[in-house]
Amino acid sequence: MDLFKYVLPRLLELMTERELLTDSEIVLSKLTYGDRRTWLEAEQQAIEEFLMAWWVQTLARLSEYSDTRADEALSSIAQAEDNLAPYLDRWFKDESAAAITHLILFIDFGWREEGLKYEAGAFWESRPQQTQQLMAWLYSVPVGQKIEAGLAVASTFGLNPEVEDVCERVRTIIHHYYPQYL
Repeated sequence: MDLFKYVLPRLLELMTERELLTDSEIVLSKLTYGDRRTWLEAEQQAIEEFLMAWWVQTLARLSEYSDTRADEALSSIAQAEDNLAPYLDRWFKDESAAAITHLILFIDFGWREEGLKYEAGAFWESRPQQTQQLMAWLYSVPVGQKIEAGLAVASTFGLNPEVEDVCERVRTIIHHYYPQYL
């Protein structure tokens, strides 16, 4: 365990710089595997501060291929955290164009026509409590209204045509499958 703690800062640095050849979900799952809740309080706090800082940074940047997307970051954080509420609350309160765009892309990335639902992805399967927390948040009326409001102003963000196409798909999803949001 001491070796893991020793190399962890460098692993996290490489992960955030997208220089690791493995998924960030795998890296952060090792924190749960390593039973980090038994670590010293200062070590646990440092991990929590790092995860929140990475989340805030992710939400602040418009998603591009080389950047971490919100779906990947949240899935990764879910591997290490038992409670996603602070991260979901932070996302909900963030009114920036980047955070709203991430939310729109998040819906588009995970939406499945079959079953008419959002699928979180394979890494969520080992974290059922976090998946349930995400789904309750995602399907809540306030989040649906935020998505709808985000779509209404998305054209003012100067988005590229690909993201504008995503906005149209998400608008169709929201209007067709979630009329209670309107």
